[in-house]
Amino acid sequence: MRNPGRSAWQVDVAWAAALLAWVTAAAATVLAALAFATGPATGPTLQAVVLETVFAGGDAAPPAVARPAPTYDGRGPFELWPGTGVSVGEAELPGLTVGEARARLATAFADRRMADGAGWTASLADAPLATEFDVLERAVLAPLAEAELGRALLRLGLDDGTRAADWPTQAARNPGQPVQPLVGVFVTLPVDQVQGVGTRAVGERVVAGLAARLAEGGIEAARAAMGNAQLAAALEAALAGPVWQSWRAAMAAAWVARDEALGRRLTEAQATLEVTGRAVDPLADAWSGVDLEGATPEEARERTLVALAERAHAGGSAAVLAVLATPEARARVEAAGGWIDALDDRAQRRYATWAWVAGIVAALLLVIVALAQVGRARLLVPGLVLSLAAGPLAWAWWWWQARAEDAAAAAAQVPANALAVGLPGAARAWSGHLIAASAEASAAAVAYPVLAAAGLGAVLLLTTLLAAFWSVVRPRRRGRF
Repeated sequence: MRNPGRSAWQVDVAWAAALLAWVTAAAATVLAALAFATGPATGPTLQAVVLETVFAGGDAAPPAVARPAPTYDGRGPFELWPGTGVSVGEAELPGLTVGEARARLATAFADRRMADGAGWTASLADAPLATEFDVLERAVLAPLAEAELGRALLRLGLDDGTRAADWPTQAARNPGQPVQPLVGVFVTLPVDQVQGVGTRAVGERVVAGLAARLAEGGIEAARAAMGNAQLAAALEAALAGPVWQSWRAAMAAAWVARDEALGRRLTEAQATLEVTGRAVDPLADAWSGVDLEGATPEEARERTLVALAERAHAGGSAAVLAVLATPEARARVEAAGGWIDALDDRAQRRYATWAWVAGIVAALLLVIVALAQVGRARLLVPGLVLSLAAGPLAWAWWWWQARAEDAAAAAAQVPANALAVGLPGAARAWSGHLIAASAEASAAAVAYPVLAAAGLGAVLLLTTLLAAFWSVVRPRRRGRF
């Protein structure tokens, strides 16, 4: 029956606040438990449980793990591709994509080609890469430059004879020597390539000679061949616009074949940068001969998994993928990437933040619930709300930590795969194994928020019960006669 001392709206507010308080208190408890479980003390251990499952069924030691190459230490500029000299700063690296990296490399290569001419590939320390771009130069870049220069210059009098020079007189004065067939362009041709040839063909051969100068000596050699202001301006516009842009597009297309390798380098560098400053990279010496010297296959596997687990907690699945050498190993980790990322350091910070938010909201709602009650109900109702929110979680924690007693036996023998025992049997075996192993790793840490919330609810209920008991048993005062 509704308390006659409260209005209808007070009752409605009390019920709504109690219901919301129950939801937010339960959410705050769960989030706080996750934050404790994924903290620095227990997070790497949980990651080891996940990774042990990921690499189960393989050899004694994970063969898919390769010694990480010391490509980047997380400090200073990062070279996008070894031997190119094209780098990005620390501030740009975290958000850099493969497409953006490819564009940076293509832009730098186009600039070098424009400045240095045919010798630009000498700056590449990667011999296969230099050979590939030498082929690209002959097959693509040189024809593109000639076509764009022809489009820009021929229409300015090179194709209609209006800039024709007196080349017969030049040939007569210097027999056997090349002649300059056009005024304003210091490009010479053998007499037999000019004599009896149409005006457009002469202009096209002059443009080809200008493109050859650009290919051999770069932009300065092409500029030196211009003796006319109008032609020089058209040349500058063509080199800065269509020629450079076509070269950049061709070079970007040539880099597409290396996208996968470029992506791996970026992922590793970004993961290293993420870890740098918070902790020393746990895999710095994980596979050195000193660490594994004299170790049995089982000991090598355990040490490797511990190092991987520390890296997974620091940088998530991306940090683990960065040091895996085989597609099979990367596929396994990618399949479990959601679990790994849900237990890493960034996830722990998110859990802690939302636990505080939910806890503050729950506390404010419990205050509203208490103020909307009268008498001992001001303690009774908040106590009931907390007990209903945290009580089931406390019972689940008790059941879960009881499984930790079986963890040693469960961890001693990895469950068989589904092919050996069938899917239902494998599901039961793996469920028990993971529950026991995770309980051993984090049950103690999870206890703090769960038991604290349940204990506070129990204290409020016990205080209400004691107050009610005292009101019954205390001696009644007699009035004066």
